[in-house]
Amino acid sequence: MIIIPIDSYQKRKDIMKKTLLASAVIGMLAAPAWAQSEATLYGTLDVGYGVGNQGIYEGAATGNGKFQQWGGSKATSVWGLKGSEDLGNGLKAYFQLESEINPEDGASEGFNRAAFVGLAGNFGAIQAGRQSTVASNIMSEFDVSGAPALTSSLGNAGVSGDAQRFADGTYDHADSVIAYVSPEFSGFSFQAAVILKNDDAFGLDGMNTGSDIWGNPLYASAKTIYTIGAMYSYGDFTIGAVYESKPASMPGTDISASWGIGAKYDFGSFLVSASYFDNHLKNDGRGFSLGIAAPISNTAFTVGAQVAYNMKAYSGTETKYAWIPSGSTWVPYAYDTDREVKPLAWELFATYDLSKRTQLYVQYGGTNNDAETFNAAERKYSASIGMIHNF
Repeated sequence: MIIIPIDSYQKRKDIMKKTLLASAVIGMLAAPAWAQSEATLYGTLDVGYGVGNQGIYEGAATGNGKFQQWGGSKATSVWGLKGSEDLGNGLKAYFQLESEINPEDGASEGFNRAAFVGLAGNFGAIQAGRQSTVASNIMSEFDVSGAPALTSSLGNAGVSGDAQRFADGTYDHADSVIAYVSPEFSGFSFQAAVILKNDDAFGLDGMNTGSDIWGNPLYASAKTIYTIGAMYSYGDFTIGAVYESKPASMPGTDISASWGIGAKYDFGSFLVSASYFDNHLKNDGRGFSLGIAAPISNTAFTVGAQVAYNMKAYSGTETKYAWIPSGSTWVPYAYDTDREVKPLAWELFATYDLSKRTQLYVQYGGTNNDAETFNAAERKYSASIGMIHNF
């Protein structure tokens, strides 16, 4: 079986797709010779209401901190098209176009989440174009609540690989990607991808990173990113790991490759998941998460909790003092240094399935003082209630 990690929402394709008449779509987009191909419309709409912590959420300010509508407070609202064509001899061509939607005003971001073509066969699958990153595909498996969540402990603590924090923003999709996905071998599969440097997913190319000892400015230069990830499942146990090379050369800045590992076990009555992720920049830190989700017997309810701890990150600067010799005495000397923080965030959530495609949810999250500073937040908590519908 070929596993094609188009996006996390594709894992729910059995409940979120509505097949269109091929002639209706292909008649507009393709020549008659393609009449045997298929096209599918799918999507997710999440409309929630609540309060945010007025911090940096998915790279943007979360609002005024008042009770308000949140477009995608638990899951990202999207719509998309995907299709495939049987080429014979076990070979299949396919495509996907996916756009994020803002349910608050109905605005769409174009096909900002996916725009790629692929070729699949017994060898696995090759995809080219804008798509989800390997880090997102692997690490999202170990987030029991979902990284896009407004109350996400992993996001608020900055330790999430499926929406990797970088320079006060996040990314889980990238342009100019060439990816390979292996078939599954006795529970084992792997993914590898190249993100060409013209993508500059982190927006670092040309960024001023300081000055050299002669006062000349230093600038970052984007690099081609190489990434690989693997998953292994045995019964109710799953483990995964991912590695991503550094995205840029940044003189005067501590930047490195990032990597993560996660594991989960389904005991039947509840599921436990844990992960560790090391970000590219020391400013964004490294940390771990622990989560639990439990369906309530004989009901459509599921409850869960998750905590994330960033062991060492940096946010802004602070003034420190040292004593230095001056003649026959010692005098205080003031100097600025990076401010070290250790963000801690937690969340509680509950869901109720009205059907296989529709879910109600309520969630609440909190942070410590360091996480509040880390996210430039004005309050330590966030909460929302809403409904998700898949089509």
